Amino acid sequence: MSITESELDQLFSLLESDLVPEDTLDFYSVHGLMTAAVISPVAIAETDRLEMIFDDLSNIQRKDWFIEAKLLLNKLKLNVQEELLSEETIELPFDPEPEIEDSDMQAWCCGFMEVVFFVQEQWFSGDEDTTSTLMLPIETGSGLFESEDEFQTIISDKKLLMNILNQIPEVLTDLYLFFHAPQDKKKAH
Repeated sequence: MSITESELDQLFSLLESDLVPEDTLDFYSVHGLMTAAVISPVAIAETDRLEMIFDDLSNIQRKDWFIEAKLLLNKLKLNVQEELLSEETIELPFDPEPEIEDSDMQAWCCGFMEVVFFVQEQWFSGDEDTTSTLMLPIETGSGLFESEDEFQTIISDKKLLMNILNQIPEVLTDLYLFFHAPQDKKKAH
């Protein structure tokens, strides 16, 4: 039940339309959020995901538009899940770039971090060191931690920065397996 390119374009248009509440996340943030929702060590209820995306569901004016958006969001979530379960690297809607500020990559990473912050305790309750290491490329791409020394060192070295940002697709698979692989499979890794 993969989402098609035309459905992705349709979702992009819906999220950019005048019908959405003012503080609605953009397409890239939504893609990051849905990716994190699939990876999350605990299930994120659809209502919670929708609240994160649309901020205030009571501001939704047209129910037909909202129903269509929900269907496309669920297809996107299933598509991300299929990609993470496959042997292939997940396809992201952006190319990593060294200029983080206001980029599609930053929006995607910030959307991902919305879910992490929502259930932060569960993300870091197991092996915190492994989770932190795997999260580094996404945290870097979000720009949310740029004032911290570790991130300033990374951002100031463009070669290192691109090396870390280019790891995002593979760390998504690693995070998914870290949280969802059976315990005996994790030990064999």
